[in-house]
Amino acid sequence: MVAIAEFVIPAEDFDIGRVFADLPGVRFEFERIIPMPDVVVPFVWIRGASAESVERAAKIHEAIRAIRLIDTVGDDQLLFRIEWSRSVENTFATLVDMNLNILSARGSDAEWRFEFRAETHERAREFLEYCREREVRTKLVRIHGVNAPAFTDHFGLSEAQYEALVLASQLGYFREPRESSLEDIAPLLDISRQALARRIRRGLDNLLDETILQE
Repeated sequence: MVAIAEFVIPAEDFDIGRVFADLPGVRFEFERIIPMPDVVVPFVWIRGASAESVERAAKIHEAIRAIRLIDTVGDDQLLFRIEWSRSVENTFATLVDMNLNILSARGSDAEWRFEFRAETHERAREFLEYCREREVRTKLVRIHGVNAPAFTDHFGLSEAQYEALVLASQLGYFREPRESSLEDIAPLLDISRQALARRIRRGLDNLLDETILQE
């Protein structure tokens, strides 16, 4: 099942965020990201700063190779074209390899919020692991399936129980040997291990009541 996942990352923990960490109160939003053969060129809206201060901040960071003002809207909305350094491009390349598509990216000097479309929930979990390996503090805000069914009467399951059971099944929790643990799955639902265990247990109980035990 295709999943939409939203993550929050502290600005100080990754290259893009650190570039503009010295511009307090400024807001950033990627207009679009164009992956090209040798470079990744995002167009970024920046609000709350002058063009001069943005260009000055960009020039002192190795994460940016080039920056150019494209357009202005009103008094404080600036559209920039940015060419990133190889290290940032490698991060984008990793996302492509994981089959994660960036749907939106918004940030400030404090934190950035990314929304990804992933082919499976497993891909979202791989991104979390990728960040943890690099000591990037990443919080999953929410994750949901694109083709989630209507939950008027779905085998007696609540929406939360259905989501937990489907995700556990997709990640191999019910296989022998197990391919994932409660500790792996719980962060994807932004709940504790204990809450996930209860949700799965109650979901299975309801599922049995509505299926096998009805015979």
